[in-house]
Amino acid sequence: MKRKLIHATMPPIEAALSKETEGYEWKRETGDIESYKHDQTGGWLHIDPRGQFYDRNANAITRGEALANTIEQQFGHHCVL
Repeated sequence: MKRKLIHATMPPIEAALSKETEGYEWKRETGDIESYKHDQTGGWLHIDPRGQFYDRNANAITRGEALANTIEQQFGHHCVL
C-alpha cells in the first residue's frame, strides 16, 4: 500500500534522505515515528518529523547507523557507511 500525502509538507524520509529515498515505501506510523521498508533490501527505516532516526526498539540512532541497518538487514552482517 503506497501512502498518499494529504498535506503539503514533505515526509520525514524525503527531508532527511533527499538522495537515498528511492526504493523505500511508507508502511506505518507509531506515534510520531514513521516506518519505511526498502523494496530491494527489506531493510527498515524509522524516522520522526524532526529527522531523528530510530532503531527497531525506538532508540535514537544516527543517520549513518540507520542506513547501515537497512543494508545489514539484507546481508546479515554489520556494514559501515
